[in-house]
Formats: sequence, structure tokens, C-alpha cells
Amino acid sequence: MLKKQSKLAESKLADLKTLTDQLIDRDFFLKKKERMLEDLIENSPAPVMIWSLDDQMKFSSFTGKLEGVNIKLGMSIQEFLKTDDENNILLKEIKSVFNGKNTGVLVHKNSKFYCTNLTPLHDYHNKVVGVCGTTWDLTLMLETSNHFQDLIEKGEMKNELYRKIGTSSISDYIKKQRKS
Repeated sequence: MLKKQSKLAESKLADLKTLTDQLIDRDFFLKKKERMLEDLIENSPAPVMIWSLDDQMKFSSFTGKLEGVNIKLGMSIQEFLKTDDENNILLKEIKSVFNGKNTGVLVHKNSKFYCTNLTPLHDYHNKVVGVCGTTWDLTLMLETSNHFQDLIEKGEMKNELYRKIGTSSISDYIKKQRKS
């Protein structure tokens, strides 16, 4: 009887070690993914925020920063948007994501242009339990694009690029503009 209990204890100990190793591996994997996400946000050519809503349409996470955007955990999307109007384009699209649809929307608000991609979050049973959103402030990029389009139409693109930024790299120009 004692021998049988000893084997059972050894088996349980081995199972516990396996589970511990799996948790360590997952923790390492999650930390690596978090660093990748931080790098993505930091090196994005446009300001970006990544966020999620739970099944009650309340913010459950967010990272990144957009000027003038103030999100609080637990805040409802309606409270954030300051509307519960069923015709609001962002609310309509978010509700469609709860039906399993990947979608996106471009919003112009307060002289800013925001592009938001929306993806369903699933549980282990493949049930949609939330929404993951990635929102970019494209204002500076669009302004820069419009400026470059004007220069192209005037035939002054190459000279203007070198004169203003010393390079033909648009992404360098955008980064410089973001810092100023």
C-alpha cells in the first residue's frame, strides 16, 4: 500500500513539474509577445492604440496613446463615444464583430482621422466574447500625403523633399513631424 501511494505521489509530482514548466514557457511567450506589441506601437508610422472590449462592450484593456483619447478600464464604448445612437458607424461595426465579422472603419472627428480595425475575440469554445480594436490616428499621414500630392501636381516633389527633410523617405519625414 505504501509503495502504491509513493508511486502516486511521484506521478503527481511529475505532473506538477510538467504544469510548472508549461506555465514558465507560457509566461516567457507572453512576455515576448508583449515586447513585440510595445515595439509595434513605438515604431508605428502613426500614433496607435490597441484596445479590447468585453461582452458587455466595456473596455477590458488598452495600450498605446492617441492624443485626446481618454479610455478608462470598465468604461463602456457608448460612454467613450458619448452616444448610444444605434446609427453610429463605430457602434454598428462593433456590434457586427460580435457576430464574428472582421471589419474596419474610418472616422473623422474633431479634425482628426482615425482608422480602426476590429476583430472578434473568441473563447475556447469559439464563442465571440469580445472585440479587439486597433486604432491609428492618420491625420498627420493624410496631411503629409496631401502636401506631397500638391507638390507632385506642381512638379516640385523631389526638390521639396530634399529641401525640407534631406531625404526622400516619407516615413522619416512623418517621424520628424510627430516629434515636433
